[in-house]
Amino acid sequence: MICYLDEIASKFNVYKGLFPNEVIKLNDDLKHSEIEIDEAFERDIKRIKGILNEKHVKININFKSFDNPMHLYQCVLYRRSKIPQSQADVIKLYVANMHLCKRVLHSLIRYMYEKIINFIRNALDDYENRRDNRLIKNQYEFINCCENVVSIIWDYKVFYEQIEINLDVKSKATILKLPSRYEMIEGIKQSLMRTDKAQHVIFPAVRLGLEFIILEDIAIKLRQRLHECRCYKDVKDIIFTRKMSKDELFQLMKEMDLCNNEQIDIIDRIYEWGSRSVHQGQMLPISLIWSLLFFIEDDLRNMMQENSKLQFKETQEKYLALLYDQKIQIINSWQTYFPSFYNRA
Repeated sequence: MICYLDEIASKFNVYKGLFPNEVIKLNDDLKHSEIEIDEAFERDIKRIKGILNEKHVKININFKSFDNPMHLYQCVLYRRSKIPQSQADVIKLYVANMHLCKRVLHSLIRYMYEKIINFIRNALDDYENRRDNRLIKNQYEFINCCENVVSIIWDYKVFYEQIEINLDVKSKATILKLPSRYEMIEGIKQSLMRTDKAQHVIFPAVRLGLEFIILEDIAIKLRQRLHECRCYKDVKDIIFTRKMSKDELFQLMKEMDLCNNEQIDIIDRIYEWGSRSVHQGQMLPISLIWSLLFFIEDDLRNMMQENSKLQFKETQEKYLALLYDQKIQIINSWQTYFPSFYNRA
């Protein structure tokens, strides 16, 4: 795979290790990186066009239309009723995401040299004279921005790679995985610690962590029971769809004897408060957010560690009913591409 942004990612990995007095000298380098990104992007797009022509692939893509942000978002944020299926639509989706990565890289790098480097420069003297230590926070933000630039370039490479796979230039995809519960909880913790105003926005993420862990645990226990009698071995994963209501989920947890009524009541309250936080902008005390995060990490894990009390026959009936009602979706092989079945639920 030829992808011309690799060198830029390597450069930002080096920037992460610089000291503040070195970071403040990076303005010109960062501005030049924007030029390099444009040049690398144009080379990648030119190569894609060349492959399309070489393989005589007829595809109706107006590459210049992606310069329009509204058109770009319409392509990337596809409706569930219009999930890309054809080769042309899938390639168009990946190209749109490459454009999006380029736009975000420009915005993030511009933020680094217009804002963060100035913050570091202004804080450096106060830090050296022991008047203020805000330099530490500013430097940490610079490092986080570098890490995000590298992550966005990785996303870009995945989309580029998928175009090659769809055009039979490459056969093996980069493995894309759902985050583990530990990664999700750790991400929420890091957001709480790094952001001054985290309590204004973070509680929906706490609710997301709760929902993710519950759905993952229930799916694992259903799958394990189904595998016991050497049945359904092709079921690699079970994904709950939006047709599965919260109350139905709680009822299933009771039937599996994973939680009692009192425990489900607490979980339901977290759902409710998370919904108010999203839709009404309700701000929660930081103490409550941390407390519920530890509840999810420790107490919920202890609640859900028991095996399902449903036997194979009961589990099979429940599984078939959920499948018939389209409340679960089955993945028979690990999906390593985007959009995947995870996006279709």
